[in-house]
Amino acid sequence: MSHRGVYRSVYSALLDDIDFQNLSPSSRLLFFTLRLGKQSGPAAIFRYYPAVLAQQTGLRSSQITRSLKQLRDTRWIEYDPEHFVVWVRNALRYDPTMNLAHVKQRLGVERALAELPRCQIVLNFCEYYKIAKPFESLSKGGRPPFPSESDSDYRVPNNYNGPVAPTGPLDLSGEILEFLNQKAGRTYRQTATHLDLIRARLRDGIAPWQLRAIVSRKVHEWRSTEMAKYLRPATLFNRTKCEQYLGELPAPPPATGGPDA
Repeated sequence: MSHRGVYRSVYSALLDDIDFQNLSPSSRLLFFTLRLGKQSGPAAIFRYYPAVLAQQTGLRSSQITRSLKQLRDTRWIEYDPEHFVVWVRNALRYDPTMNLAHVKQRLGVERALAELPRCQIVLNFCEYYKIAKPFESLSKGGRPPFPSESDSDYRVPNNYNGPVAPTGPLDLSGEILEFLNQKAGRTYRQTATHLDLIRARLRDGIAPWQLRAIVSRKVHEWRSTEMAKYLRPATLFNRTKCEQYLGELPAPPPATGGPDA
C-alpha cells in the first residue's frame, strides 16, 4: 500500500558482520536509517537533511555529525557536508530488488543522479557502477555554495549584488522546507504541494538564502501572535506574498573602506 512507503531490504548477515559490530550504536542506527529511509531513492545516493535524520533516529545533531564521520571513515558511506549528499556504498550492488541491467531501473537511477548537485560523490558513484555521468567534471573546488544567513540572523550579506538564480540540477526545496519546520516548530511534509511552491520561487530567481531569510524574519515577527498561523508554505512561498516579503528584507549595508564610501 502506498502509505507504507517503498519496500527496501538488507541482508540479515549484516548484523553479524564484525566491521558493522565495531561501529558505535549511533552509527549503526544512522546507517539503517540512511539505507531504509524513504529519502534513500533507487540508488541510495541522495540529499540528506540533518534535522530530518535527527527526527528519524532520535539522535542529537552532534551524534549525527560524529556518526556520519565514522561511517565515512570506515567506508560504509561517502558524504559531502557542503552539498548535503550522501551515498550508502554498495547498497545498490546488494539490493535484490534493483538491477542496473534493467533499462527502466537504470534510467531511474540516472534520473535520480541528475537531480543531485554537482559534486565529487556523484562522479565517484558513476565511476563505481560504470554508468553515464550527469556531468563530466568539476572546476577546481567544485560548485561554490550559495550564500546564506546564519540561523539566528536574516540580514542581507555585505556582498549582495542582486538575486542569485539556482542553476543546474541543484534542488534545495526540501532543505528550505525543513528550515521552515525548524524555525517555526512545524512538521510540513516534503510533498509536491509544498515543494513545488519553493521550486517556483527559486525559478523566479529568488536565492535559497533569501527564502530562508524570509522565513527567519517572519518567524521573528509573527511568533506568539495571531499571525503565527500563517507560518506555512502556502503563505510564505506564494508568488505575490513572497515578493512582498522579499522587498521587506533589510537593504545591504553601504560599502566601506574606499575613498568614496
